[in-house]
Amino acid sequence: MSQRKNILILGSTGNLGRQSLDILKSLPEYRVVGLTTNDNVFELQKQIKIFKPDFVVIADQEAGSRFKAGEHRVYIGEEWLSKAIEREKIDCVFNALSGVVGIESTLAAIRARKQILMANKESLVAAGEIIMKEAKRCGVEILPVDSEHSAIFQCLIGEEIEEVDEIILTCSGGYRGGEKNPQIDSLLKKSKWKMGRKITVDSATLMNKGLEVIEAQVLFGLLAKKIEVVIHPEAIVHSMVRFKDGSIKAQLGPTDMRLPILYALAYPERKGVPGKELSFNNLILNFKKPNIKKFPCLIFAYQAAKIGGTMPAVLVAADEIAVEYYLKNKIRLQDVPKIIKKIMDGHRNKHRDIKHPSLDEIFMVIKEIKKKTKEWIEQKYIRNRI
Repeated sequence: MSQRKNILILGSTGNLGRQSLDILKSLPEYRVVGLTTNDNVFELQKQIKIFKPDFVVIADQEAGSRFKAGEHRVYIGEEWLSKAIEREKIDCVFNALSGVVGIESTLAAIRARKQILMANKESLVAAGEIIMKEAKRCGVEILPVDSEHSAIFQCLIGEEIEEVDEIILTCSGGYRGGEKNPQIDSLLKKSKWKMGRKITVDSATLMNKGLEVIEAQVLFGLLAKKIEVVIHPEAIVHSMVRFKDGSIKAQLGPTDMRLPILYALAYPERKGVPGKELSFNNLILNFKKPNIKKFPCLIFAYQAAKIGGTMPAVLVAADEIAVEYYLKNKIRLQDVPKIIKKIMDGHRNKHRDIKHPSLDEIFMVIKEIKKKTKEWIEQKYIRNRI
C-alpha cells in the first residue's frame, strides 16, 4: 500500500462530517489526523475514541474550556480552523463547515497546497472569486462534494467547458406540505436527503438551490444565466449538462450523500459503497419549472449572482441570520425570504457595490449585514409581538 493520506475533517460533528467519517472507516488509504467542531464536544469525544486523531479544534471558547484533553493536541478558538492547517501535517482537507466561517480555512488549505474536498458552499458563494483565483495561483484543484456539483464535475470529465451550452441543476422541490408554519422537525422528516438543520431549511425555501447556482457559477466558470434549475421530485438525476451540439449528459444515482462524498475521497478512482442500487425497473422521472412566486429565494440568488461584488455575501449573511431565528422558533418559515429581500434591497439602495471586493471588504460586509439583519428581525418580528 502507498503512503496513507493525512486528512482533516472541518466540521466533523456536523451531518456531512459524520457521513464522511463513516466512509473513511472503509478507506485504509486515509488517516484521520484532525477533527473540528464548533461546540459539540460530546460528539467530538466519540469521534476521538474511534479515529484517534493527532489534534482537534473547538471553535467555541466556552465549549473548549469544558473539554477534557487526552493524548491529542487541542486548539481552542475559531482562528485555529485555519492555523491548524498551517501547523499540522495534513495532505487533504475535507471542508464540511457550515457558513462563511469556512472562507479562511479554505484559503489556508489552498495556500498550504492541500487537496480540498469542498462541501462548504457559503464560502464559495461569498468569496468565490478570491478562492478560485488563489486556487489557480497555487495549482490546487477543488473537488466538489455537493451532490449536484459532483454530478456536474463528473459530466464534464473529458469535455471542454467552451462546449457547454448550459448546466441544469435539479431540485427536489422545496417545502410542499400543507402546514402554514412548518417547524424544523417537519422539514427534516419530509426531506429527501439526510441533511443538517440549516441546509434543510434552505432546501425548504429553495435558498439552497439558489446558493448552488452561484456555487456552480464559481466552480465551473459559467454565468448564472447559463445555469438552469428544474424541479425533479424523485431526486434521482442529480444534475445535467447540455452541450452546444444539443446532447445532454446526466448523472443518476440513489439519494445518498455517501456517493458524492466517496467519489471525492476516491477520485480519480471509483469505489463501491454499501447500499441500495438504483433500479431502472418502473423508474419514472418528472421535471418541471420551479414556482418562483412561491420560492422567491431562488430569484434573489440569481439577482445576487448578476450584481456580483459583495451582494452574494449579503445573500449568505442575511440568510444565515434569518434561518438562525427560524430555528429558534422566533420567526416563521415564510418570513425568511421577506427578511432576505429587505436586507438585499437596503444594501443595493445604500451602497455602490465594489465589483471585485477584497477579503477584508467581504468580511466587513458580512459583519455589517448580520448585525442589520438581527436588528431588523428584532424590530419587525420580535418587539412587535411583545
